[in-house]
Amino acid sequence: MSPGQLRIHCQPATSAQKMAFASIKRPEALYSPNMPLGKNSITQLFAEAGVLLALENPLKGHSLRRMAITKMATGGVSVQEIMATARHTSVAAAVTYMSRTDDSNAKKIKALGINLPSTK
Repeated sequence: MSPGQLRIHCQPATSAQKMAFASIKRPEALYSPNMPLGKNSITQLFAEAGVLLALENPLKGHSLRRMAITKMATGGVSVQEIMATARHTSVAAAVTYMSRTDDSNAKKIKALGINLPSTK
């Protein structure tokens, strides 16, 4: 992410911004921290990606949001960090985006110290 960037969905940095980032030894910063993409732009980009991927169901921005929040939750990221990243102000809001997965179930069983018989 670019210095000062709070959202991952921002427009590309201008040439002047890229030069400024390089001057502070951040040449990898490629996005404008103060120019987030609008809702309609994100919707259009997702629709185009779904067509390119030949998906049966349309790809929506909240699909990515749900996936990212679920990945963070199953990856061991704290609820507080997930809430900050997703800009949620309540645990209830964050939890609605978290999907249960086989991985999360396996981690639950391991955390409880339960040894299940092997299915091999």
